[in-house]
Amino acid sequence: MLDQPGSNITSKSILAFRFIIIFVVSSGIAEMVEIYIEPHFSSSALIFELLEHSTLVSLLLLFMSKLVVNPMLREMALRRQSEQLLERSEKKNRNIVEAMPDAVLRIACDGTVIEYQPKQNADLSFTAGTNVSDSLPADVLVSFLNSMNSTLQDGDNHQIDLMFRQAAAVCYHVFNFVKSADNEVTIFIRDITRRKVYEEQLRHLSSHDVLTGLYNRTFYEAELARLAGSRRYPVSIIVIDLDGLKITNDSCGHAAGDKMICKAAGILKSAFRADDLVARTGGDEFTVLLPEAGGEVLKASVNRIGLLLDDANNVEDGFFVQFSLGTAIAETNEMLHEAVRMADMRMYQNKATRKSISDNKDVHMKKFAEMMI
Repeated sequence: MLDQPGSNITSKSILAFRFIIIFVVSSGIAEMVEIYIEPHFSSSALIFELLEHSTLVSLLLLFMSKLVVNPMLREMALRRQSEQLLERSEKKNRNIVEAMPDAVLRIACDGTVIEYQPKQNADLSFTAGTNVSDSLPADVLVSFLNSMNSTLQDGDNHQIDLMFRQAAAVCYHVFNFVKSADNEVTIFIRDITRRKVYEEQLRHLSSHDVLTGLYNRTFYEAELARLAGSRRYPVSIIVIDLDGLKITNDSCGHAAGDKMICKAAGILKSAFRADDLVARTGGDEFTVLLPEAGGEVLKASVNRIGLLLDDANNVEDGFFVQFSLGTAIAETNEMLHEAVRMADMRMYQNKATRKSISDNKDVHMKKFAEMMI
């Protein structure tokens, strides 16, 4: 026994064992606790006595295991589980970001770039530690900073479309601003150049004739309505009909007729300014609107058409183009639609007159041929 005479372990050791057991059980503190032994006793005597009282030692180790080792193991397991969950979450978020079609830019409130994750073949480039003003052109920087500051102030998401000119190319990006911290904004940047180009193509098709590239009738009518409510008067109108298109289609096919139409459209494009409206308003009919143009401008325009027509017909391409024209001038918006009707009527009068002259020439040539036989 620990307290028998001659024992190398004093009663203090017994008290220490009991104290440790009571202390560990009552406190539940997961700490390493040492048994108090008088320093003058040898370690061999201590080991002998502990082996002799193995039951007490086993109980002590059992309590220590339950109160110290087991909680430590549970804590380590929970920590490892949390780390694994965090790793999976980070991997998931990273995969989401990589799968997104957006580049991700994080910036501080002063414009300093914190992080930039570009997409492949990105047109834009930002470097961590620099200011966004070093990477953005001056013409878009103001809009960018305004959206960033608005996001920081009101906490709402903001979106802007910005156009960037790079050499001969133009690219478009949409910037989505999200407040990610008190003094930080995360921006999702998506390249929308293809979408913008496609939208522009759709707008062009909605207002232009596919074959000739001139404005179509829909745009012409919309422009006519706009002019009716404007003050850009006088407005000169020229209605043009392409002669002989039906004969060409019937004798040579519609492909030849299309080439004839394109040649006529090319003549009209060359005859007028980019601001003038030249539209294909029918299969073989064209209409020109000249805002703020009076009689002198109208006369010069008709003469220019005639000169260009002669030049085009001197080219041996197998297509001889001839126009019938009618003109009118609207001095006020009340006269606009009547002027269009008048120009159309004069065009048909011109066509009938020219056809009559042509028929008479054919009759005279036939009589002349008969006389020569």
